[in-house]
Amino acid sequence: MLAFALINYSCNTNTFHQTNNETKDSILKKYISIVDTLPYYDTSSIEFKLIKAYSSNDTNTLKKLVGHFENMTRKLDWQINLDSCVKQQAFKDIRSEEKYRFNYSAALCPYATSATIINYKDSTVLNTIVYQYAWDTLPCKVIEQTTVAIDSVGWAMFQESLEVADFWGLRPDNGEHGVDGSTLEIYGFKKGTNSEWDPDRSNFIERWSPAYNSILSSFTLLLKYSKTKKGCITAL
Repeated sequence: MLAFALINYSCNTNTFHQTNNETKDSILKKYISIVDTLPYYDTSSIEFKLIKAYSSNDTNTLKKLVGHFENMTRKLDWQINLDSCVKQQAFKDIRSEEKYRFNYSAALCPYATSATIINYKDSTVLNTIVYQYAWDTLPCKVIEQTTVAIDSVGWAMFQESLEVADFWGLRPDNGEHGVDGSTLEIYGFKKGTNSEWDPDRSNFIERWSPAYNSILSSFTLLLKYSKTKKGCITAL
């Protein structure tokens, strides 16, 4: 009887998993078929290509996409220790209602600046670090570091600057690249109020030589708040 019960349970479990997988596959295929008919949906993103390749069981494409993504995110050997002296919480680990991190560097300048503004339920804090890259015989070294509280007016002005720049509507890469110039990376997260109609949002963008991009104004506003005096770029 025990053996029969175990066999029966195993069969029911396998049937459940099979049915569950079939349901998930059906929902996924339906999602892809809907997206393919929408004129405004970006089907060129690596995320959508991964989903589509998984849905069609296209193993070769999956391997190529994962390899491409690994190459994009892997640090080269000479990059690993450039910022070893910077001790700040990983962006993904910061628990808050809303948060942004700006990383700025420029050619022919030994310094980099990282500014992180964090909005909690009852306060807003801006942490800024200016540091020297580890390069040749130079060690990584923190040049200047500040932590300041931002009032509601300052936070509102910063949010307005993001709206003017259309941060949440920007693509991660705009196709502009070069050897010299400067680079601005921006990470953003905003907690939603409803999982269906107003879910959590995350975005990341990288811009080369962003002097003529309005998103740079958001960064320089944070530099003004931070009162930092050093770095490749400072607030007027």
